[in-house]
Amino acid sequence: MGNNHRSERTRDAAALAPLVRYARPLIAQKYDDARVRVWVVGCGTGEPAYTVAIQLHELLAQGHTRLSLQIFATDTSQEAIATARQGMYSQSSASQIAPDHPDAFFTLSGQRYRISPSIRDTLVFSRHNPLSDPPFPRLDMIVVLDAPGLEAQDSYERLLAAFHFALQGQGLLAIENCALDTASSPLFALRGQEHGLRIYTACAVSASAHAHPLAGGGAQRAESEAAVGGAAPPHIRTVPELTYADMRATIATLTAVQEEYQAFNEELITYNSELQYRVDDLTQINTDLQNLLFASNIGTLFLNARLQVIGATPSVRSVFQLDEASTPQPIVQVEHRLDYPQLLGDLQSVIDSGQGIEREVADDQGYWYLVRVQPYHGQGPQASGVVLSYIDISERRQHQQALAQERSTLASILESISDAYASIDKGWRCRYVNQAAERLLGIDRSDMLGQDIRVVLARTELAPYLASVQQVMQDRNMIVFEGRYPSTDTWVDVRVYPMDDGGMTIYQRDITERKQAELLRQRSSQELEQRVAVRTAALDAANRSLQAEARAREHLEQVRRELLRGVVSAQEQERKRLSHELHDQLGQEITALMLGLQALKDRSYGRGATLGQIEQLLMLCDDLSQEVHQMALDLRPPALDDLGLVATLTNYIERWGSRSGIAVDLHSDLGKARLPADMEVTIFRVVQEALTNVMRYAGATHVGLLIELRGDGQLLVIIEDNGIGFDADAILENPKKTGRLGLLGMSERVAQIGGTLTIESTSGSGTTIFVQVPLESIPSGPE
Repeated sequence: MGNNHRSERTRDAAALAPLVRYARPLIAQKYDDARVRVWVVGCGTGEPAYTVAIQLHELLAQGHTRLSLQIFATDTSQEAIATARQGMYSQSSASQIAPDHPDAFFTLSGQRYRISPSIRDTLVFSRHNPLSDPPFPRLDMIVVLDAPGLEAQDSYERLLAAFHFALQGQGLLAIENCALDTASSPLFALRGQEHGLRIYTACAVSASAHAHPLAGGGAQRAESEAAVGGAAPPHIRTVPELTYADMRATIATLTAVQEEYQAFNEELITYNSELQYRVDDLTQINTDLQNLLFASNIGTLFLNARLQVIGATPSVRSVFQLDEASTPQPIVQVEHRLDYPQLLGDLQSVIDSGQGIEREVADDQGYWYLVRVQPYHGQGPQASGVVLSYIDISERRQHQQALAQERSTLASILESISDAYASIDKGWRCRYVNQAAERLLGIDRSDMLGQDIRVVLARTELAPYLASVQQVMQDRNMIVFEGRYPSTDTWVDVRVYPMDDGGMTIYQRDITERKQAELLRQRSSQELEQRVAVRTAALDAANRSLQAEARAREHLEQVRRELLRGVVSAQEQERKRLSHELHDQLGQEITALMLGLQALKDRSYGRGATLGQIEQLLMLCDDLSQEVHQMALDLRPPALDDLGLVATLTNYIERWGSRSGIAVDLHSDLGKARLPADMEVTIFRVVQEALTNVMRYAGATHVGLLIELRGDGQLLVIIEDNGIGFDADAILENPKKTGRLGLLGMSERVAQIGGTLTIESTSGSGTTIFVQVPLESIPSGPE
């Protein structure tokens, strides 16, 4: 401390522990009701002073409860003293001050710890310089933690003399790690040294006329006795017989009295300083309390024992008509808006009984207030006044009424539902059950409300499911299960839900009809399964028979197709043969006939009648030759084998168009590409049959023919006319009746090469024939 003015000083409690052991005999000599007075020099921010106070407090509690403790703690730094007076420390500092049980001497205040009042009231903190200010008198113990201004030797002597003066009897001086040296002083004798703490006992000495010590006990006496036969030490000598001895003794006495007076004066100043500090604290607390009351919306009236208003917060004037000029004012003379006829009786009752009263009252405007009347205690146990406070609870009452209405509505809903409902709190107590639950459980609700639901369920037929219900309370997860009441054969769907307040709700829905329906359905299902099994066996037999029949039909269809393919092939061969015979034999014979007729014509020159007949025969032969040639081409165009499908169709269309007078447009992307022989023959015959039908039935003026090879590997042929059209579905369903066997033949020809033929036609809208043949599906066969 000293010039260092350190703001904080911490001390390990173990370092000051030896002080208690040396102080125990000294305290044991005290009379009852005496006071143990201690001075802590250089207390810093108060930690060592509080440590000494706690250790001595515990020592007195061990058998000296009639003794009181007074500790003066001083330092030269005003800031350090201000911090020490507050008694607020961090957790680590609190643990150093009271390491064994800090909770007994500290209370938590925010993030810091405050020293308990029982310890704080034993200490007086003051700014003090032991070199310049008088010491505190009649002390039992002085603890020196730091001493100021010890640069000169006379500072040691003056400081030790002040400490010796302050101690009474054989008081203790404890010095911890400071530069103060007592080795050469006759005023103190060393008792012991531990943990850096040196403990001395004050020695009794005599003083010369110059106020020097003359003789003493302890170490000083040993030093005096060692000097026998020689000159006495300069500080121990025989008192000479001086003139005016009595006067000097009187002056010495007066000087001691003056110093003691100054010490008492300094102690009084210290007490005044501590009192002023506490007054400032009280003033601050009073100001904070007044600001709190004024800032709150809680109206407060303060009344004395005669029920006179002696104070009020500003918000009171909105309800009570106080006269500010007349204070104190009897409450009976104060007008107010409250509908509170018991006001005076409640005030007097609180004065007499000391028990508070709380009521909810309304005012003349419909607002509601919570009024509390509490006793005001002064120094004694009897109430010295009354504190009346009130707060507006109108909004709370509205919420309460709304909540009550909601609860009533909810109760009505719960009573009207057919499901059994029970509400359980977190302590397993039943807080509500509806009528359906009473009927289902067979227990009156008065026997369930407030009871442990586990005990209630244990008496019912739901006891086997109690473990599932308990699991909800532990895991806080909903469960659903089905239960049965055997006595009534009633099935219920049970749902248990956890609630936010830690409780749960239990719903039970009667599902007996559903279970009976499920049982009936199960029986029906079993019967149906038996019937299905029988029918399935019959169906399996029928399916096997049908499959065998289908295979037989498929075989017959395959045989029919093979026969048809053979017939078509034979037909084409026969057509080819007939075409060749008509062209080669009959054509040659007609040509020979024409040559003979021409020769006969040449020889009959000049014979008019004969020439006319010959001319007619030549014309008939020419027509016959053309007909034979056309028949040969229709039977089997030679170009189909030599030039391919497109070239053959081109020639055929030209001749057909010239005979029919119907325009035909042919579009094809095949070019000179050849298709398989069967495909070319089939497509030619389909086109030939289609054009024949157009000429016979359609009455068309135009025909479009499209032949193209698509990207998906299929050959597409489209034959479209603008004729009168026909009902394609009716004709295809019964081709024999309508006489349109050509359409059936076209379809069968296309099927022989793996293709499909589709006809789209409606009356008055023309006809379109689609032929699609996959190229890889063409079967190989004889041409």
